[in-house]
Amino acid sequence: EWHQETPPRVAHAFSRTPTPRRLQLNVVGGRGRCSSHDRWSACSEESHISSVEEVLAALPWYRRHFGTDLLIASWLWLLGCGLYLGVSIGALYNDLTATTQWLDFTSSLIFVLACFCLLLSSYPARILKLAEELSRPPRELTCIETYFTSNLMLAATQLFLLGTLPYFAMAVLRVIEAPSGSKEYLVGCVMSVGLVALSPLLLFWSFIAMDFNLRRNNGRGSSYLWEWVSAWGCWGCCGCKNRPFWRRHFGHDSLCTMWVMSAIAVCMETLVLLELLLAPDAFTGFLLVDGAILMTGMCMMLHAVYPENFNHSSIFKEPATLDSPRCESPSAHD
Repeated sequence: EWHQETPPRVAHAFSRTPTPRRLQLNVVGGRGRCSSHDRWSACSEESHISSVEEVLAALPWYRRHFGTDLLIASWLWLLGCGLYLGVSIGALYNDLTATTQWLDFTSSLIFVLACFCLLLSSYPARILKLAEELSRPPRELTCIETYFTSNLMLAATQLFLLGTLPYFAMAVLRVIEAPSGSKEYLVGCVMSVGLVALSPLLLFWSFIAMDFNLRRNNGRGSSYLWEWVSAWGCWGCCGCKNRPFWRRHFGHDSLCTMWVMSAIAVCMETLVLLELLLAPDAFTGFLLVDGAILMTGMCMMLHAVYPENFNHSSIFKEPATLDSPRCESPSAHD
């Protein structure tokens, strides 16, 4: 049971939840002993107040590290990028003079670092700490803090963006060095077009993770896309009459971003599957498995973005040991 003092609305880059300035949790104590099943339920009127960090530390290790969908999604991202880094290291070891292999290794390493930052930012204690910071008046940030390091989520998005730069160089090298019309040449062209199309999405993801955007809409986070669509009156032109439905699913920029990224992940996985069917080889098979891990993580992260799914677990069905008040659904503000 949460005890709140003036609960302002605050936001996380993925989960929007109002967080009190002082977060405390009632944990069963008392003089009598409680069974393990009743450990986190009220078995007597006497209970002591423990901090959120102490409660989380008392959880089993698997609940601390895999207790929410957001955590599992982040672990899947780290696993997928880590597996690809291992393959990249093997390819680099076989040919230490190949520029493309060094670029592939550099990009893979940056993506693993980005996933690690993303994982750290997904822990409930980190989310609540960020929420508590956002509940206070904004402090003066340096330029580096504003655009790169004010929170771990922002650092992760910037690292993902940085990790695409070596792939840009790889694509250009393939186009320049490969014979025109060859498979390598076509792969370089597809990579170039794909990265150019993906860059605005990654830039926007970084932009909405910045401190001043997390504070928008009374702490629910930015909604530039929804505001733009509403201002231009696109709903009448598109014939979309169920506005609360669309607001619930696309009312926040974080939701829009995750929907687009999930759609891209599904499309890419489908293309890899088609390539494996047409020209099967071991590396394409690995890409299919690795892509499935990343796609699953992306879809779970999309599910975790919704405010009602904050601190939710689709795996652990028993009563949650740590709960949080949640902000109203976007549809309620239509």
